[in-house]
Amino acid sequence: MVLAAVPAFSSEQDAEFQSLLEGLASEVFQERVAAEESLRAWAMRQRDGGKNLLAGKMERSEDPEVTSRLRQVLMEAVVRDEMAAGPGYVGIAPADLSIPGGKGGERGAVSVLFVAPGTPGERAGLKPGDVIISLDGGQWEVGKAADAFRAGIAAKRPGTKVRFEVLRIEDAQPGEIEVELAPRPLVLPNPAAGMFGAPREPLDPRVAEERARENLFRVWMDKWRLENR
Repeated sequence: MVLAAVPAFSSEQDAEFQSLLEGLASEVFQERVAAEESLRAWAMRQRDGGKNLLAGKMERSEDPEVTSRLRQVLMEAVVRDEMAAGPGYVGIAPADLSIPGGKGGERGAVSVLFVAPGTPGERAGLKPGDVIISLDGGQWEVGKAADAFRAGIAAKRPGTKVRFEVLRIEDAQPGEIEVELAPRPLVLPNPAAGMFGAPREPLDPRVAEERARENLFRVWMDKWRLENR
C-alpha cells in the first residue's frame, strides 16, 4: 500500500504522537488506557492530517490491541468531523399548518408536534403546540412549510444560530426564539414509538446508533483505502 502524503507535523507534535503510540503497546494495562485517552485528546486538536496519520498507523499495526485502540480513536474523530460537516438539527417533528396572512389570505406555518429531549429545540424553549411562522425572516407557501423548514435547517451547519418567529396560544403576539443548531444525530428519534398503538423501536437506540457509527466509519475507511492504494 502506498500512503498519500499527510500534512507535516512539527518535531514536538511528531514526538508526542510517537510517544503515545509507544504507550499503546506498553506492557502495563493502565499505561495503555492512559495512552489511548491522551491520543484521543491529541486527535481532538488535529485536522484531517490527524485522521490520515491514525488510519495509516492502524493499517500498519501488527498488534491487535494497538490496532483496536487506534481504530476506536479514529472512529470517534471520523464520526465527530463528519457530523460537524453535515446538516444542522433542531430536534422537532414539524407538520404543515396554514395561518391567516399572505397574498391569498393564508400563509404556511409549521406546527411543532414533538420536541426531542436534550436537543437544541428543547434548550431554546420550544414546546409541542408551538407554531413557527418564519425561519430567519423567511416565509413559506401553504402546504410546503414543513418541507421548506426541514430543507432550510439541513442547509445550515451545526453551530449556526437561527431565529424562529413563534406563535403560542397563551401569547397575543408572536415571539422570537434563537436556536443554535447541533449536528444531526445518526439515528433520529421516532416520536410515535410506543404511542397510540404504534410499535416501539425494533432496535435499542444505543445499538442503532452504534451500528450507524460503524457504517459511517466503514464508508470513510473504504474511501481512505481507495485514495491511498
